[in-house]
Amino acid sequence: MSGVTLKKRGRGRGRGRGKNKQKSSSPFGTLQSSKKKTEATNRINNEISKKQIPLDAQVFSLWADDKDNLHELRISVTATEGLYKGIPLVFEIHIPHKDDAMYPNHQPEVNLVSGYKIIHPNINHDGNTCLGYRRENPWKATMGLKTVAWSILGVLHCPNADNAQEGCKDIAKLMRENVSKFEDAVRKGLQGKTCFDKSWPSADAMKKLSKSVGKPSSKAYFIAGLNAETNTTEGMGYI
Repeated sequence: MSGVTLKKRGRGRGRGRGKNKQKSSSPFGTLQSSKKKTEATNRINNEISKKQIPLDAQVFSLWADDKDNLHELRISVTATEGLYKGIPLVFEIHIPHKDDAMYPNHQPEVNLVSGYKIIHPNINHDGNTCLGYRRENPWKATMGLKTVAWSILGVLHCPNADNAQEGCKDIAKLMRENVSKFEDAVRKGLQGKTCFDKSWPSADAMKKLSKSVGKPSSKAYFIAGLNAETNTTEGMGYI
């Protein structure tokens, strides 16, 4: 009887050891799965490989500070006309990548990098940016990073007082009622003066930010626009 018992225990141990081995390997399986690319990342890589983000290098530079994290991007946009002409403004592009909110079905969130501030009906003092994807012009999954880039340039060239960002109602109201006074307020802000009871950095001060808070990391991966072909910060005024 004892022999039978030992035999059963041996089989039990064997099965237990087998299960333990499976359990011990599961952390590695979890680690591997955590490194799997999200649907959002795959979409961005597809846009890059198919060259679907053609951006003018004299206006745009789109990059990721970490090549392994395409959910957090930055873009420098320099308006070629209008009130903000010639100021390289750097925006953060946050790509939604959760199961309940995944790019491209959901639009990216866009913010001015901290330190940059302009008087604008679609960009509030905290940098939160409205690109106009509302009921009249909803975001579509067929859109992409090219659309985001050109939409940013669009609001810089043509501010929209009828689609004001939260916190910009007074600015939008002034623009609707008196465009001339709105333009004077923008120029005042770009001179570094107080306006709308808030302080604003001058245009010259923001241009210098390209060497500090607006500077790409040393490992930056350039996706489109300036330096995308060479993937280096050389020639951008960053080094």
